[in-house]
Amino acid sequence: MESTPNPKVLRAIEQLYALEFNPVMLGSVNYNERNIRRIGKDKVVQILEKLSIKEGTLRKRLMSLPKVYPTHQEFMAKIERLDGKSLAEVLKRLSFLAQTKVYLFWNSFHSLNGVKVSKFGEVFSQRSI
Repeated sequence: MESTPNPKVLRAIEQLYALEFNPVMLGSVNYNERNIRRIGKDKVVQILEKLSIKEGTLRKRLMSLPKVYPTHQEFMAKIERLDGKSLAEVLKRLSFLAQTKVYLFWNSFHSLNGVKVSKFGEVFSQRSI
């Protein structure tokens, strides 16, 4: 099973790319911190603000906050207080959210009256295994 990234996350990555962030390098905190110093914290905060307004479920994934589902105002208050290194770590988490995830499911077989049956109830003949 494949899980594609949230389109709003991809849009935020595109906006960072326009600020000359390399999407491949967003997983590096040092790279992010250098670029934040170069372009300024405010531009990065604006991108995260747009993402927070549109996508509330991502707030908890991007930053550790006491509430399970923080409000936009709580998220932004914490984002604006972050230093360059902490903001760089938020961008690293954003890069993980932009990745396509592939899930592999393990299937165990057991025999039921000589017929192979998976845990999910699928019946297999001897030839198909």
